[in-house]
Amino acid sequence: MREKFHVLLSNRSFARLWVAQFLSLAAVYALNLGAIMLVEEQTHSSIQMSITILTITLPGLFAGLVAGPVVDRFDRRRLLVIANASKALVAGSFFIGLRSLRGAPLLLLVYTVNLCLSSLNQFISPAEAALLPSLVGRDHLIAANSILNLGAIAAQGVGIVVVGPLLIKLLGLASVSLMAMGLSLGAAFSAWALPLQAATSHRRRRTNNLWADLREGWGLIAGDQLLKLAVFQMTLASVIMLTLSILLPGFVARTMGWDVSASPLIMLPVGAGFLTGLAVLNRHTQVMKYENWVGIGLLSLGSAISAMALTSGKPPFLLVLFGVVAGAGLSLVFIPAKTILQERPPVNLRGRVISTQMVLVNATSIAPMLLGGSMADAMGIKPTMLLVGLTALMAGALNFTFIAPGRRPG
Repeated sequence: MREKFHVLLSNRSFARLWVAQFLSLAAVYALNLGAIMLVEEQTHSSIQMSITILTITLPGLFAGLVAGPVVDRFDRRRLLVIANASKALVAGSFFIGLRSLRGAPLLLLVYTVNLCLSSLNQFISPAEAALLPSLVGRDHLIAANSILNLGAIAAQGVGIVVVGPLLIKLLGLASVSLMAMGLSLGAAFSAWALPLQAATSHRRRRTNNLWADLREGWGLIAGDQLLKLAVFQMTLASVIMLTLSILLPGFVARTMGWDVSASPLIMLPVGAGFLTGLAVLNRHTQVMKYENWVGIGLLSLGSAISAMALTSGKPPFLLVLFGVVAGAGLSLVFIPAKTILQERPPVNLRGRVISTQMVLVNATSIAPMLLGGSMADAMGIKPTMLLVGLTALMAGALNFTFIAPGRRPG
């Protein structure tokens, strides 16, 4: 495993992509945090906060439909440069607005900034994922995706937990927008240093029929059982994570009887489990097919969530254990499933396949946001968590009925 990581980190093209992704995500997380804190400070309104969250999440549903064909039509390196430079402009406009606007115009600017950032991300993420196989090769995709996921987690920590709050406390909210502008420009520069990509036949024969491009991507997924399964599994795992994040504060306060401020601490064993899963996966990739790793991940995730629901209130060390298992399960779902989405499609369709999965995540995440809390209030937190866990268990079991077990072909 160390050899693979060393080979990847010595690959300058991959290192530049990793740096670009880290800087770009850290900028987005910091700006999103700043927007949420500003809205709370200005309005103290749950309705306004809901609008803020929707402006962060909903654009992905619409922009993602266009992003896939665009990623496949145009040079992905150039697309990353333009999108990240555009994010720097958005961050700069946020800084100017913080200095000159007050009241409703400032709130309108916050919503517009969120919409722009979320929309731009729908182009950046598929472009990065579609570009990755050409930079590292098939044999290193699992390790490369593992490193990129670690970078994404680190970017979230830097943007939300460390730099964002620290800058806001010391220098004020405007400093976050300046930092985000610098990070976005750094991401654009790092993307600019990536190697030029050879034009695919699809890019050489560009048409103006965006709808035909969309249908081609959806048709490939619908006609490929493994792709369809991977898209479903990644989407399901993402919805489960979102649902649990909604239930977590209530679980901590009402079920465990702890202070709600302890909620983030539960994520520590989940993070440790995620790292453990990455280590196992990278060390034993060839033991079985990617899709079977995903099935084991769903079974682990479902077992851990169900056990949390059934044994809540018991010694805290059990909660830590189940958190580790859940985190390991998540890594075994996300990394192999994402690798399938990168390996399976032709190079000229990768962007649309990856973007389609992101659109489905955004579409299906609306229901948990609107109904997750209501279900917990009506049924109770533990029964709702148990339902979520059983859903993951069922998906994991069904995985092995659709896909024959076996070793991954070399």
